Amino acid sequence: PPGVDHVEPTEHVTVVKGSLVTLTCEARGVPPPSLSWLKDGQPLSLHRNLLLDGHETRLRLPDVSPSDAGQYSCVASNQAGSSTKTFNLTVLEPPKISGSGSPEEVSVAINSPLELECAAEGFPPPTLSWLKDGRPLHRQAEVLRDGGLLRISKVQVEDAGLYTCLASSPAGEDGRNHWVRVQVPPTLLGSREVQTVSIPTKGHLTLECQANSDPPPTIEWFKDDAKLQ
Repeated sequence: PPGVDHVEPTEHVTVVKGSLVTLTCEARGVPPPSLSWLKDGQPLSLHRNLLLDGHETRLRLPDVSPSDAGQYSCVASNQAGSSTKTFNLTVLEPPKISGSGSPEEVSVAINSPLELECAAEGFPPPTLSWLKDGRPLHRQAEVLRDGGLLRISKVQVEDAGLYTCLASSPAGEDGRNHWVRVQVPPTLLGSREVQTVSIPTKGHLTLECQANSDPPPTIEWFKDDAKLQ
């Protein structure tokens, strides 16, 4: 009867999407057995990459996709019986974060809440984590929904920067950046008291006004509540 060379009854093969996979089956028997392949119980006799070389047969998958995953069986048979070698093929898909590849720019007013969302696909399902400026998050940030949501209840100036959502799995990793800009209302610099300036007739007068904010403020001047042009 036929005998198929194998170490274990079922060989487990795990590869990343896009890889080259070759499944090899060799059999002996008298008379020499015929070899055939099945995938999930269906014949693969017309598969374009099924190669037969004497007592050895190879199934070559040059660019593995998720649809190629499944159970492959090599069956050797002759008048005396049959023997089967089984392969379980698992195809890993590298993580891919949904959305555009360009960084997302988010502007939020100081003391307002900030929420950043992240979703990724892949097999096995990837793990989501967050970084700020390339480092682990500070304690004020909450990570919810298994990493799918980053929340800061009251944004401060130091919360501005580059936030990165990182999706990782045994198949690889993917990242997406979020630029966060914290908007600060204008604050006039100097004393708030009314200043009295004396200047002679036809003298030169210069009044200065400085303010801090993000984005930079628009500064306007008024005389006796009338806007100066």
